[in-house]
Amino acid sequence: MSKIEPMSTSALMGSTLEEIRFLTGFVEVLTYWVEAMFLTNIPENRNVVLNNAPFPSR
Repeated sequence: MSKIEPMSTSALMGSTLEEIRFLTGFVEVLTYWVEAMFLTNIPENRNVVLNNAPFPSR
């Protein structure tokens, strides 16, 4: 039976840093889209309703 070695701290940190870079890039893209594309296309005197409820599934 082979022994499974635990991941090194540097491997775990590298993986975590890659995830942080990915999420940071996603947030920057989303922020740009909201500011440049979404908010600029809302007519005056209109409201935006944001709903964070989960999508119902059957």
